[in-house]
Amino acid sequence: MAEAYYVIGRKPSRQQQYLLFVIIALCTNFVGYLLVLEATTLTEALQAVKFSYLGKPFIVLCLFLFVMHTCKIPIPRWLETVLTFVHVFVVLCVLTCENHKLYYNSIAYVQDGFFPHLVLGHGIIYNLHCLLMLAYALIMIFVCASCYIRTNKDMEKSSPHI
Repeated sequence: MAEAYYVIGRKPSRQQQYLLFVIIALCTNFVGYLLVLEATTLTEALQAVKFSYLGKPFIVLCLFLFVMHTCKIPIPRWLETVLTFVHVFVVLCVLTCENHKLYYNSIAYVQDGFFPHLVLGHGIIYNLHCLLMLAYALIMIFVCASCYIRTNKDMEKSSPHI
């Protein structure tokens, strides 16, 4: 959070803004997971999961936008807006998960194992969200690899041959 405070105090570049959002999303997610570990009832554990989802869906989105910007792959503003709304929809699904079975099709709190914990069944939106995360990861790997190869070829072309 100290890093986030430092970046906010400056005029951050677009890349720094994306990383700032990643830091904030990660901190929110981590605090949520800590609260999940400390929960002693179903209600507490579910509230903690909901808190973690205020940041969790945005981690990979911001990393994706950071990679695309860093590798100079233009992402249209409309696509960035659509992706953001998709992640906001995921957050809304989690925040209202007791009222439907779209994200979690079952919610239970068990006392088994090393510590009491939630057991969450995965609904259709959960599975689609996982596929989206996989797509982000594959695209980022491909873009980074091609950017790396392109950069090495450019360096070879510009370096004097002995």
